[in-house]
Amino acid sequence: MFIKREKKDDCLIAGFVVGDQKDKEYNGKKYVEFGISMGKDENGENLPIVNVAVWERQIPAIHKGDRVLAAGKLKSAEKDGKTYYSLSADFCIKEVVETASAPVPADLQPVDADDEDLPF
Repeated sequence: MFIKREKKDDCLIAGFVVGDQKDKEYNGKKYVEFGISMGKDENGENLPIVNVAVWERQIPAIHKGDRVLAAGKLKSAEKDGKTYYSLSADFCIKEVVETASAPVPADLQPVDADDEDLPF
């Protein structure tokens, strides 16, 4: 998914991460870099991969296959007749999916109660 906002270079991107994050540094500033695949278009053609850089922010570890949502400044560049996209993200969030295999704590276990015990 790719959504452009009001400003020409602002956009919102959602998709699946194509590889584990790479921790990098440039001029003393740390950043995390990874690629997002936005899936396929209505004709079944692969949409471009967007290289995302999240500068000097604490984010959870990003791994291949994670689903993420990122917003920021989009730039494009052409090389050898191909267009490449990069996003300098102001915001990035990873989808977290809870699994049913985790045990439920004892204080959250359901209890049997009579309707007479209810206050309403």
